[in-house]
Amino acid sequence: MTEPVVLLINPNSSDEVTRIIDDVAGRHRGNGTRYVTVKVASNPPAIETVDDEILAVQGLLASVLDWRDRFDVAAAVVACFGDPGVSELRHATGWQVHGIAYEAMRSAVERGQRFSIVCALPSAVPIMEQLAAHYGWADMLVSVRPLGISVLDIAAALEDTASRLEQVIDDCVSDGADAVCLGCASMTPLAEALRSSARVRIIDGVEAAITAVDHQAPSDNSPACG
Repeated sequence: MTEPVVLLINPNSSDEVTRIIDDVAGRHRGNGTRYVTVKVASNPPAIETVDDEILAVQGLLASVLDWRDRFDVAAAVVACFGDPGVSELRHATGWQVHGIAYEAMRSAVERGQRFSIVCALPSAVPIMEQLAAHYGWADMLVSVRPLGISVLDIAAALEDTASRLEQVIDDCVSDGADAVCLGCASMTPLAEALRSSARVRIIDGVEAAITAVDHQAPSDNSPACG
């Protein structure tokens, strides 16, 4: 019998972003859960606009048969902060599906923390605002601030990104945020260092989603999970 797996899905086609997601999974693999990281090769290399999200959903759904043939999927994480295709994948498969944006925001809300989101480009700002409203947390969202750096450039130059990210987090603190969600999987490698210097709680969505899977978080009444 095939061993059940948790599928960590990078819905873009970037090898570097896939590696970043897999590195996070590597820190959790000793807990007895088998994590498998996959990408959607037919999708754009980055998901930064509404049009990108539409293509991403199509690619996700087109990959379902292949994933079902290869894996016994116990749960899945869609590791893009727009949560593209989470609901569609859940309905198409019956899997428990976690979105990293939902899990990051929920992590703040459950502690009563008003939060800001730092995203890559200005084109993502309305996507994040609409997503928070969709999940019922518009009143907990303080601000969405873009770095002005593309997803792929973040992944390729993390050290250069770090100083800019610290500046934007400070702006979020000035906005009144109690917590800041890193609104792109490419930012994940910077989370730990940011926690040591930031004046607010730093929440990484990839980590939050994997933690939710580890804890078998209830999901049947969640708009983001299966």
